[in-house]
Amino acid sequence: MKRKGLLKRKNSKLDKRINNVFITHKGLKETKNAFSIIINEIDNIQHKLDTDEIETTIKVLKQIITYTNRKELPLTIVK
Repeated sequence: MKRKGLLKRKNSKLDKRINNVFITHKGLKETKNAFSIIINEIDNIQHKLDTDEIETTIKVLKQIITYTNRKELPLTIVK
């Protein structure tokens, strides 16, 4: 990602062992494009599922998030 110009690495002034990683403007643009594509695909899939299937999927994803000790993501049902 660094080679593609999406991320930039910068050494910490306080501790030379630390490398701070920053997203570049190009990386931010690519991220926004990717999210747009992902959201469209999720929307297409959701329209093929009924409410019970979507609720089950959200429940399982929340369990996975809990089991991996990650912060819970806001998930909603779109009709």
